[in-house]
Amino acid sequence: MDSRRAVLKTGASIGAVAIAGCSDLLASGSDSSEAALYADFVTETVDRPVTVEFEQPSRLASVEEYSSLDPDDRYIGVGPDDVESAVFVTLGQHGPQADGYGLLSASLPVETVRAGLEEQFQGVTERDSMNGFQTLEVATGTEQIAYFGVGDNSIVLGSDRDLYETAVNAANGDTSSLFDSNDALGLLEDSIGKPAVGEFELAPMRSTLNPTGDAVATGEGIEVAQGESPYTAGIVYETARGASSTEFEIANAIIGNRPGVDDVETTVDDRTVIVTATATTSEL
Repeated sequence: MDSRRAVLKTGASIGAVAIAGCSDLLASGSDSSEAALYADFVTETVDRPVTVEFEQPSRLASVEEYSSLDPDDRYIGVGPDDVESAVFVTLGQHGPQADGYGLLSASLPVETVRAGLEEQFQGVTERDSMNGFQTLEVATGTEQIAYFGVGDNSIVLGSDRDLYETAVNAANGDTSSLFDSNDALGLLEDSIGKPAVGEFELAPMRSTLNPTGDAVATGEGIEVAQGESPYTAGIVYETARGASSTEFEIANAIIGNRPGVDDVETTVDDRTVIVTATATTSEL
């Protein structure tokens, strides 16, 4: 899986994607909640493409062989053990000017969050609270302003004021989910479920999961564990014919571009190609 974990952290993270451009929504993998840990936070939008990246840092940190998460990684000044879940949504293409919003499921005082931001950025100013979130305005570069909000059990962020408000409303459950209104994302949520780390793309660019460039939406997730980790991917097309005609091309692309992923099997369910495999955790 292409790593964009930086977007979920301070500095390199938020600076790289979001800023150049209630935690009960984010249940852990063992939770009995029907909603996947990312789905309720992604709001309806007409923007395309939409990329959703998510992970459960505290779960990942507990797997010693999972080297993609360094114990010294910091999420706004705290280590992964203190962050239950992290979600970041990018609207449009990735890059220095990308727009996005995110949420960290963690209970932190505003002083800790502010100190973590001040380690990376010089201009941090407290603004009026918004719907239960203490607001911090952050100058991240020339004429670039981002916003962070600290609630009782979660931290939200937006690459501009409007997207910050979107994040606040989504965290409070006051928005409609894109996973509910978009049938392709709904199909992928059903297939991929609640893995420890994963990513979805709506209207994706050509990629390993979209080798022909014809997919409507793609998604993949890894249930990280010691030794071997189950890997699942889904690719949705406009038609069943589109899915059946690319099944083996997708399998070959995954084998060639996902290090440590073996035993790849594919099935076609109407217009969705579903991929299951086993990943060697130490190679992720």
